[in-house]
Amino acid sequence: MALGHPPLYRALDFAGVAVVLIALCMGLGVLAAMTADAAGETEGPVREYLLRLAWLAVALLGLAVVMLAWLTVRYINFHLHRRGRAKPTRYINFWALAGERFKLPPEQEPDQEDQADSSDNAGT
Repeated sequence: MALGHPPLYRALDFAGVAVVLIALCMGLGVLAAMTADAAGETEGPVREYLLRLAWLAVALLGLAVVMLAWLTVRYINFHLHRRGRAKPTRYINFWALAGERFKLPPEQEPDQEDQADSSDNAGT
C-alpha cells in the first residue's frame, strides 16, 4: 500500500490483492481436486507423485486462505478505526521561538563591529 495516496487507491490495492488471492485459491483448489482424482486412477510412483502434488496444493491453498483472512481482518480494522480528517495544527514560528529562548548573556552580546564584519562576510 503506497503511502500518501488517496483512499481510493488504497481501496483499489486491497481489492486487487483480494481478487488475486481468491483466484489463487480457486486455482489451487482445482489443482488439488484434479491431482487427487487422477491419483485414484493410477498406481505406483505416479500415484505417489500426484498425491504429493495434491498435498502441496492443499498446503498452498491453506496459506492463501490464511493470507486472505488476514487481508480481510486488516481491511475491516482499517475501516472500523478510520477517523475523519484531522484539524490542521496551529502555526508556530519556530525561528521567533528559538530567538526568544536563546538569549546571550550581556557580556557575550555581539557589538556593532562584530555584526558589521559578519554581514560583510555573508555576501562572499
